[in-house]
Amino acid sequence: MSTGPGVEREIWAAESESVLSPSAYRGKLLHRSAAAITTEVLGLPALSFGEFVQFRFVPEYVASRSHSVQSHFFAILKYVLTPERVAEAFGVDGNDSKRSLRVHTQRPYMDALPLEAISAEIVKDLMSEYLRLGYAGQTVAHIRNALRSIFGFAASCGCHSGANPATDVPVPNISRKELHRLALSDIKAMIPLMRYPEREIALMMLITGLQVTEICGLQLKHVNLSNSARMVDGELVPPRTLAVRNQSYRGALGPVNERRRQIVSIGGVLTSVLRGLLNRERFINSEDFLLCTRNGTRINPDNIALRRLKPIGMSLQMPWLSWKVFRNSRGSLAATLGRLWSEQLAESLSLKRP
Repeated sequence: MSTGPGVEREIWAAESESVLSPSAYRGKLLHRSAAAITTEVLGLPALSFGEFVQFRFVPEYVASRSHSVQSHFFAILKYVLTPERVAEAFGVDGNDSKRSLRVHTQRPYMDALPLEAISAEIVKDLMSEYLRLGYAGQTVAHIRNALRSIFGFAASCGCHSGANPATDVPVPNISRKELHRLALSDIKAMIPLMRYPEREIALMMLITGLQVTEICGLQLKHVNLSNSARMVDGELVPPRTLAVRNQSYRGALGPVNERRRQIVSIGGVLTSVLRGLLNRERFINSEDFLLCTRNGTRINPDNIALRRLKPIGMSLQMPWLSWKVFRNSRGSLAATLGRLWSEQLAESLSLKRP
């Protein structure tokens, strides 16, 4: 079906006698080809980058992806669009996201740029500006990859013609951070400085190798310390195991990636840690979280890392201490101490074993 200016004027003429306003008409145009949305049509400005991302890319492309991918785009798009537009696109309540709506005056937002006018040179300049502002090469690479996805989708739905402006822009050099690992002596020094919940998170990461988002997403129904299998949400959780099914990522609970779904055996020191968590009087329903705040809500691992983990690291001359360091340390500890390293961990920390 033709969507040239002449056809669009006929549509407007046919509908202008109704209650359809010019702004509503423009909304209709957003779901037509970009060729029809030009200054030649009723004097309307060209489709902007911000409009396309808000009304087409997010609801049609991002919304069909996994929870983690949606969270990733929510974070990265705030480098190229104003936070208010990103919040509107994702349906986020501004009253609950004051920090996420903070405008960074130095960021080169692209909301008003015409979609068709964005060239490889503009994308290159954008990336150079973020590097100049001191952002990490990895962050700038994420911005470039997000733009490539946006323009790839725009081309597929007829809203952008020509080459993808982000494809030929090289990814900036990414300086890899030094990979820090903990020795058993380091762990022995820091565990006494920890309390709930960072202590339990650290031990569970060291023993199981689970990600912190997966540990904070564990619900009581997925932890089976008994000697018999348990049916949970239509699937069997074997005895003395925990089932990894959800994750708490960027403040939202969602299912883990299919490859991360797993059953983890519970034994030794892990049993002791879990029994300590389950031995509480409140928030003991199956839907409650294994790790929870005093109000029963999910633990935010980012907040705990900032408020509690970082100060401990600073006090031990380890400013690089993070949740990822615990997970990275698991392999080296097992290689150094042998197969029964978790038992040695329990002995060295004077942890009770069942």
